[in-house]
Amino acid sequence: MPQPVRSERPRTEIRGPSGPGRFRFLLLVLTLAPLVPAGDALGERAESHTRLERSVPADGDVLAVVPDEALLEFSTGVEPTLSRLVLRFPTGDSILLKVTGVPGASNRIGASLPVLEPGRHSIAWSTVSADGHRASGTIEFSVVGVEEAASSAAEAPTSTGPADPEPVISEPVTSEPATGPSLRRTLFRGLGLAFLLAAAGVLWFAGGSGLVREPSVLRAASATALLATVLLGLDYLDWLLDVRPTDMGLFAGFAAAVRTRIGIVEGGRVLLAGLTFFLAGGARAGRIAGFFAMLAVVVGAAAGHPATIEPAMALPANALHLGAAAIWLGGVLLLAVLPDHPETPQGGWQYHEVASRVSSRAFLAVGVIIGTAFLQDLLFLGDPSFLLSTDYGRLVLAKGAGFALLVAFGAWHRWKTLPRLVATGDASHLRLAVRIEIFVMAVVVLVAAWLAMTVPPVAG
Repeated sequence: MPQPVRSERPRTEIRGPSGPGRFRFLLLVLTLAPLVPAGDALGERAESHTRLERSVPADGDVLAVVPDEALLEFSTGVEPTLSRLVLRFPTGDSILLKVTGVPGASNRIGASLPVLEPGRHSIAWSTVSADGHRASGTIEFSVVGVEEAASSAAEAPTSTGPADPEPVISEPVTSEPATGPSLRRTLFRGLGLAFLLAAAGVLWFAGGSGLVREPSVLRAASATALLATVLLGLDYLDWLLDVRPTDMGLFAGFAAAVRTRIGIVEGGRVLLAGLTFFLAGGARAGRIAGFFAMLAVVVGAAAGHPATIEPAMALPANALHLGAAAIWLGGVLLLAVLPDHPETPQGGWQYHEVASRVSSRAFLAVGVIIGTAFLQDLLFLGDPSFLLSTDYGRLVLAKGAGFALLVAFGAWHRWKTLPRLVATGDASHLRLAVRIEIFVMAVVVLVAAWLAMTVPPVAG
């Protein structure tokens, strides 16, 4: 049925380049992909941020009386269903202890201990933190007989002062140093997040207007959503293989990992990305596809460091941070791939109108990125004095300087480049400025990646 013609000002629509030019958006996304999500991807080194702080028995303890239960306390919340405690006896034999959570203490796990004979024992522990990172270590302790304990007590110096109260949980403990993420995981997560941000950004700009009816825009949205689904799905599968309990069967281990909080978050993001791809192929579903794409971005914000460090503030801040990054990246992609003029008479759009709209949204998005990054950095720093006294703080300052430069770029585009574009119709200056902005973006994100590999003061 023909659509009625409105007498109002026509909507701005995009007719993308044809032939080889229609694949330019893929080239640009592939260029930016390792850069935009680098901080999130390389943040997997945060394994070392989750450490065993205290335990009963403690590493190096000499016990005459063995406690009924082993108790481990970590610096962040952990997943009891993915935690394992292996008790090794002096004979070399070992048993797997049944791990339970501690009600009201998400950072503690425990297990009942059997009767232990005198000798040197150890507990090898492994766990998965609330943000999905694996940690492991060993606690070694000795059990002595009653006579040996009495002899040691008789030889110990006496004290006339009051006895020190016995601590509820003893120290010290031993944690194994974490290794960095594999290149495979980094590529899956980094590229997957980049494509998801690109799909969400493009659909955010085009989904509510006639832009989404253009074949080039549909191809861009569909391709980026598909690649995001595949790569994030591979990252999720790799994570399941890494954290599943090895004493369980493959599918039982997968089920245990999927039911955890982080398993639900990561799996939900993959499903939403897939739904975005399914809907992005139809022009009429552009707005709905954009909603699910942005929802996938927001859901993914519940993974990583904000899940364990001040989550009440860090999680909303990270959601806004990634949402703004999607708008920013989507706008840059549109400006970089558009030709100067419509290539068909039915195009009906003008480059300067699209550029003006993108500039307004991207300028606000960069401001949100700076504000939310500043809030998260304050949460992870713990004390503003660490800005100058720690490597993490100095990197925060460097990243902030880079974002300030990006704000300057946005201001220059809005008040200098765009008026020139409107007056002359020549987009070459804006294209050059966008390329420079992409270079600065790369430098800033490289600093962010370095920052993600540095232990925050609050976790160190």
